Amino acid sequence: MCNTQVDLEVATASGWKKQPVDKCIASIVNALNRNGIYTASCCCGHGYELGHIWLQDGRVLVIMQNPTKDEVVGRCSIAAEPAGKEGE
Repeated sequence: MCNTQVDLEVATASGWKKQPVDKCIASIVNALNRNGIYTASCCCGHGYELGHIWLQDGRVLVIMQNPTKDEVVGRCSIAAEPAGKEGE
């Protein structure tokens, strides 16, 4: 994770604008915006917390660096069961 930001053009309600984005996740944010998945805000977590990218539609993408399966399952209860296997 980083302590450096870059100015990146992102889609806003009033058009495309340059916004500061953490350099280490700028390529992800750029790819999302350029492919029609518009972001509202983001933070890499700076090594102190989980990183996240808030999407304009209300969803949140969580950024975990080199997580184990147990770490993912522990943070996302939905990940505890494979799709279609709940309640079996």
